[in-house]
Amino acid sequence: RLSMMTQARDRFGLAWAWQDLGLVAHMRQDYLQMELMYQNAYQVMEEIGARLDMLRCLRLVAVAVLHQGDAWRAGRLLADFISRARATGDPVGLATCPLQWAGVALAKGEPGVATQCLAAVDAGKLRLGFELYKDDHQDFSSYLEACRQQLSPEAFATAWQAGTEQDLESLLDDIVVQFGG
Repeated sequence: RLSMMTQARDRFGLAWAWQDLGLVAHMRQDYLQMELMYQNAYQVMEEIGARLDMLRCLRLVAVAVLHQGDAWRAGRLLADFISRARATGDPVGLATCPLQWAGVALAKGEPGVATQCLAAVDAGKLRLGFELYKDDHQDFSSYLEACRQQLSPEAFATAWQAGTEQDLESLLDDIVVQFGG
């Protein structure tokens, strides 16, 4: 498909082919390949002006980087994503961003913060009426399990409640302040 889109000079089709390869790499847990595929898709989406698709690619580059163990770089990418998503007007992208932030928080040894982020995503799904992307379900489940293992039941319940009540904009502001963006 990649070769066919390149020959046809179908830039949008090419970008989607890169994204498909990124998804395959994600499913195989080949996070270096995932990062490269979504970076390529991002570049093409940027060239053709497909802003929302470009933002999704940027968020998925952050996911790949996080899975490679670089929480700092993932945080910087998420801060960049938030700034761009706010400028573009991507409410679903902004509402799912705390999922990746939960991964960063866990990598930094902050399971309470991660739990709050997951609760904010869960509350955002109900409030905005959306579902997580298929490739986000596994991360949500594994982060949730890690939080449950690292916190007492009482601490988990308290953090979850705080997350459901937390203002999404203030949570996003915290990410941008902490990592620049």
